[in-house]
Formats: sequence, structure tokens, C-alpha cells
Amino acid sequence: MLGGYRARLAAQDVVANPTKHEELPEVQAQRQAEQCFVSDLTNLGKVKASQIKRRLRVADTFGKGQRELQIVVTTDYKVFVFLVKPWSGKYKPGADAKDWMKITETEEQTTIKMMKSPLLEIEQQCKLLHSHLVSTGAPVKSNAVEGFLIFSDSSIELPEDILELEHVLTGSKIKAFCRKLEKTWTQYFTDPLKPSFFTGALSYKQLSAASVGLSKGGSYDKIQLTGGRLIEGDFKACPMTSFDRSEIGRLDFIHNRTTWFGSAKALLGAQPTVTIRLYKRGQTPGWISSGIFSTNEIPFNVSVDFHAAGETAVAKIPVNEIEFITLA
Repeated sequence: MLGGYRARLAAQDVVANPTKHEELPEVQAQRQAEQCFVSDLTNLGKVKASQIKRRLRVADTFGKGQRELQIVVTTDYKVFVFLVKPWSGKYKPGADAKDWMKITETEEQTTIKMMKSPLLEIEQQCKLLHSHLVSTGAPVKSNAVEGFLIFSDSSIELPEDILELEHVLTGSKIKAFCRKLEKTWTQYFTDPLKPSFFTGALSYKQLSAASVGLSKGGSYDKIQLTGGRLIEGDFKACPMTSFDRSEIGRLDFIHNRTTWFGSAKALLGAQPTVTIRLYKRGQTPGWISSGIFSTNEIPFNVSVDFHAAGETAVAKIPVNEIEFITLA
């Protein structure tokens, strides 16, 4: 009996002191850079949130599976693809157009790191997006899809010929580009009266089809871990919890991490558990309308199956270390 109580106390100690997963610095820098650029699009370019798609997944005809497009924006004239790189330091294209070099120089040595050319990457992403739109029935010409490479850190060192490229934006060029996206009052009144054939704008039929096509692209599920780390990928399963993905958009994991309360429950013979709140798609936790679809209680020592983006194997993540999961 005493041994069982000690085991339950040890279990409660695990619950009260979960492993902390801090966000990886490079991942945090990437997300911040993307968010900063999206803020410029909405604040300076007056681009509506409904015009922006983030982390869009489309079929990858250059390889296998799917490719992720960071930021896609639909305007009256173009469908833009943006590739944001928060790089700092010195970079230059390699002898092969497929590669770039990051050059790190010190007094002792010069280090060169090879990587895929971001110019080639954004070119491929434009072709993939165009193929996706056409495959979903959007009659959009290839020249209506335009890509831009965004270097968010103005301290980056690039060759002059790269900086002069129209589709490479860094420093003040980023905000200048965003400002040009804002429509004038005159355009709001006159554009609907001008035939798209003469203005070069996308027709209403093309815009509607493009919007439908973008809505058919996938995106990643997200899992928030204790400590703040956010992982993107595909949610696979949660033990003793079944639901229809078309109805559920979020799972909150409620933990009792209070030591004294957990110890009291252990004394009474109870094992720690985790309560899962399932929220209806489109609903988020709140005071006015909770949107709770159902709740479920599961043992604290089981794991969720989650396939992180870029990984080959499905990971088992302890529910004790999960804060919430949002479903794409």
C-alpha cells in the first residue's frame, strides 16, 4: 500500500514538473520575420487578412510529397508568393546557379557553408503555386503569379547585382513595396468599370477561382509544448480520444500541476490525469462563448502521435508536455 502511494506521489511530481521545451532560436527568428512582413502588408499595404495565406501546402512536382509556401497574397493584379529569409552575415551565389554560399570570415580562417539558392527556391514556388491553381480550376496565367525574396535583416551582405534584382527586397525596399500595394480611392471606383483585358488585372472570375484554389491548399497542424515551443506538422492520434476533424479545430490539455492537491488525490488512491477540451472548428476558448464540443479525461502518462514537418518518423509526445493542439 505504501509503495503504491509513493508511486502515485512520484507520478504527481512528474505532472507538477513537466519537461520544458524552449523554442529553437532559428525557428523563432523565422516566425518573427514572417510576422513582421505580414504586419507591413496589412499596415502599409492595407492588404486584408482574407487575402493572405500562410504556410500553404501544395503538391511538389519537383520532388515528392508537398512543398510549403510561406506567404501567398492575392491582389487584383497578381498572386504573390513571398519567401522570407531572416539571414544575417555575408552571402553570395555559387558558381552553380543552384547553390549559394554563406561566408564567415575571422582572423584565423574563412568558413564557407553551401545551401540551396533562394532565387531558385522562389522560382520553383511560383511554378508550384501556378500548377496548383490551374489544377484546381483557376484560369490564371503563369505571369500572374509573381515571387519575391525577402531578406528581413537589413545587415545582410549581398553582392550588388543581387541587391539590384527587382524581386529581391531588403531594407527600405520592403516597406516601399508594401506601400505600393495599397489601392487609391480612385482605383476603388474606376477599376470595376475597366475591362481586365485592358488593365492587366485579374478578372472577377479569375480572382474567385484563385481564392477557391488557395482554399484547397493544405496547412499544418500545430502543437504547443510546455516551455513555449511550437511544432508544425500533422496530428495523427490521441489515446482514448476520437473525433471528426471537420468538426474540431482545437484541443486544449488541462493539467493539474498543483502539488498539494495532487498529493491529496494520491493519498486517496487517484492517479494523475489530463483533461482534454475539444473546441468546435472556428471557436476559441473565451468567456462569452466557450465553443466546447466535448471534454475527455485520459491518463497523464500516454502520448500523442504527431508527425513533425520535415521529419521521417511519427513522434510520440507525452500529453503531460502538451498545452494545446490546433488543427488545420
